[in-house]
Amino acid sequence: MPDNVLKQFKPKDFNLELVKASKEIINRTFLSPKSLAILYNLPTNSWRVYLYYPVRIKYLLVRYTGIILGKNMQTLTAQNNKITSVLDWMKLRRLG
Repeated sequence: MPDNVLKQFKPKDFNLELVKASKEIINRTFLSPKSLAILYNLPTNSWRVYLYYPVRIKYLLVRYTGIILGKNMQTLTAQNNKITSVLDWMKLRRLG
């Protein structure tokens, strides 16, 4: 399709940078199953990897929502430490 035809359908307020940023956020949030398995120390061929997508989303929300909303850093640090402790425990259970 010719470029001039495509330009007719492109909205005037279209922002390519916003599209790139959105794509980056989606790619960093929804990792590949292999990457998620490595992150959470799971077998790469396990169906359990898919159960960790909600865990990842919750982790990211807890970690970054406060920063975005300007919450108290002490509260964020305490929440982050709890999550890190749980993740470390899960890794030790997997190895042990």
